[in-house]
Amino acid sequence: MKYFGSIFLLYLLALAPTLAHAQCAHDPRITGDTILCPNASGQLTTQTADAYQWYSRPFSGGGAMPISGATAQSLAIGPNDVLYYFSVDVTQDSCTERSPEVLVDGWAFLLPHVISTGDFMIGGNGESIICVGDTMYFTMGMPYNTNITWFFNGNPIPGYDSTTLVVTQAGVYTVEGAPDVCPNWIQPLGLSLLVLDTVCNVAVKDPAALGLRLYPNPASGQLNIDLGAASQQMLDLGVKCIVLDALGRQVWGQDLQAERTMLDASLWAPGIYTVQCLLHDGTSLHTRLQVE
Repeated sequence: MKYFGSIFLLYLLALAPTLAHAQCAHDPRITGDTILCPNASGQLTTQTADAYQWYSRPFSGGGAMPISGATAQSLAIGPNDVLYYFSVDVTQDSCTERSPEVLVDGWAFLLPHVISTGDFMIGGNGESIICVGDTMYFTMGMPYNTNITWFFNGNPIPGYDSTTLVVTQAGVYTVEGAPDVCPNWIQPLGLSLLVLDTVCNVAVKDPAALGLRLYPNPASGQLNIDLGAASQQMLDLGVKCIVLDALGRQVWGQDLQAERTMLDASLWAPGIYTVQCLLHDGTSLHTRLQVE
């Protein structure tokens, strides 16, 4: 009997921390922003009590460590806290109870993209070509369906904030938008959508066929626009060339006076540009330029 009593006493001593821990009347829980938008901040909180101490541990493993200075009812979190577990010691009436852990995760999205439908053809440089009087549609792909802004030749298009844009005229288009779960994370498409129009059943004039060349391409310094074999024909008609960035904004433009024109591409940020040459007879010649 004495042996049994000793074992029972040892059992009670072993349970003592658990019994003491379990005697708190409060049962803390963490609420708040457990999924963050990209580059966004948030807040975790628990119930009102006398004192607090917050803990964190990485998703990859390890023990929960106290967060220095985190002794308030709420805890501010940010991008660096994604994929961390958080818990909090809550003290009320001199009794401390730790909450269950919560994992802070983050939203991740694919890059924006646009789907083209309607009446159009694809040119040799990937541009869209529509017949005069026809219609095509640009639709921003999911999940980008909020805070949509379409741009035409670098300027916002008033009244078009839906995911689909009706296109009836030539120009340079682009778009930006956000997923509805993260409406402040507005992302640009990152490239320009070049649309040309033409009278159907009439061949579209190809820059290469007329001799228009850009070199070097890719470019990082001096860039040459060479009108080539058709230079005199084009100069007689009058020709103006412009350079548009990925958002459709003009970064350079000039009426050409000679067969070869030199400009400094080092003034522009690295990326993909559209070089468009307009003849005064209405012909539009275009090609892509990569700046490194």
